[in-house]
Amino acid sequence: MSEFHTIGDSDYGGLGSREEATLVGYIYGVFTHSSNSKMEIDKEGRKVFRFGRFYYVVWFDDFSEEDDEDEEMEDQESDTYDVEVESIYDENDYEDDDEDVPTDEDELEEDPLLPVAIDGPFTIDEIRNMVKKGII
Repeated sequence: MSEFHTIGDSDYGGLGSREEATLVGYIYGVFTHSSNSKMEIDKEGRKVFRFGRFYYVVWFDDFSEEDDEDEEMEDQESDTYDVEVESIYDENDYEDDDEDVPTDEDELEEDPLLPVAIDGPFTIDEIRNMVKKGII
């Protein structure tokens, strides 16, 4: 992403390939876990990260609309796989009297917003312009 480019969902300007979707998730992970990255804007549906001297916009959406397409693709595949889902919470992380212990059911009540596309790199002036225009 050394020059301006959008990767990810085609609704946001990317190619929409599985490879780009994987790359979006990987880059978002780098942005959220790297000490070289700082989140500058956090609004529903988008976040802006500063990484080095450039800025990147991460677009979020839910995948509930794409579930039908995924089911069709699964029907066409000959191999099937069983997936076991485990809790992401460790019971030992919470005290007995803690009322805010999250459960898997809490997580499933809403469709989570997932990173679907990344735009960038931008300069600070370009980000300010996008904020003025209401794009981000």
